[in-house]
Amino acid sequence: TKKIYELYDIIYERELKELSKDKQSHYRTAFNRISDIASMNISELALEDLQAVVDSIDSGFYPKRDVKNLLNKIYEYAMISDYCTKNLAQYIKLPKNEKGEKVIFTASDIDKLWNSWDSGIEIAGYLLIMIHSGIRTGELRNIMTDNIDIDEQVMYGGIKTEKGKRRPIIIIDKTKPVVSYFMQKGTPKLCELSE
Repeated sequence: TKKIYELYDIIYERELKELSKDKQSHYRTAFNRISDIASMNISELALEDLQAVVDSIDSGFYPKRDVKNLLNKIYEYAMISDYCTKNLAQYIKLPKNEKGEKVIFTASDIDKLWNSWDSGIEIAGYLLIMIHSGIRTGELRNIMTDNIDIDEQVMYGGIKTEKGKRRPIIIIDKTKPVVSYFMQKGTPKLCELSE
């Protein structure tokens, strides 16, 4: 029989290390969240053990879903390798995904970001661009500086569809100097933050 951490190491080598850095990070975090059962043999775990681990995560829906996804992968491999006979992870119950989990910035939060920007903290600038234009992180990362017309105060971007990729995104007066600052860095993309 195999312990959970041994199975994690195997599936990491077999498939997880091939995933994007972002997905790898989610699985690593999920693995850290199951430390209470990591040294237990998979064949000795009960559904109650798995459910208790997921229920003990005090974050929202997505971290719990990530743990369930990881346990599903571990169980699938364990079944193929005859370390257990049933995938108990598939029976883990997740809470409802409350759509209200979005982070809303208050006027006070935005003022703090402007103060941070004025103090030279670049990441605040990226957040301000997103807040004032309504674009997501992935969209910001994909905007090419060649696709920005600072005089017309518009940038073209988006990631979902072909049509969306040339979507005009308005640059308001307040964020125009922020966008200009990042454009003057001379990098191909407006946002050079890594994932």
